[in-house]
Amino acid sequence: MFGTDTVPEPSLHCSTIHSSFELLQYQPSPEMAGFLNRISNEYNFNPQTSIPDLSGKVIVVTGGNTGLGYQTVLQLAQHGPSRIFLTARSQSKYDKAMAEIRMTVPQASDFVHFIQMDLSSLASVKSAADQISSSTTRLDILVNKVVNWQLACMCKVCV
Repeated sequence: MFGTDTVPEPSLHCSTIHSSFELLQYQPSPEMAGFLNRISNEYNFNPQTSIPDLSGKVIVVTGGNTGLGYQTVLQLAQHGPSRIFLTARSQSKYDKAMAEIRMTVPQASDFVHFIQMDLSSLASVKSAADQISSSTTRLDILVNKVVNWQLACMCKVCV
């Protein structure tokens, strides 16, 4: 466990990864796009046909308002889950994501719920976990997207 006085400074390597992630999140490089296409073709993954029926499933997606988290919520929402908890740092970020999700899944507001959570704050994470556990007795799928590379690097996740 890190105390506030023992958290290491992020390294140059981590800063580079952080910058790369931001670029990939919004516009993949041609090399990354090619890589993703090769993986998609090799495994024949098609979200419409590869994701099974999710009826009755309860899902949590951290950072579900942008990038990979958003796409995960969008794709899972099309397969009939009982509930999706979309975590984001603010209601306005959730509202923006939901406006876009509803264009594809009009009934999404019935089962996609906002949970405020800032992964850089353990108090916020605990509060979110308490909210989720008080509103459901099960959790079938957890998509724990790392949304803060700098924080992950400080915790020695990317060494």
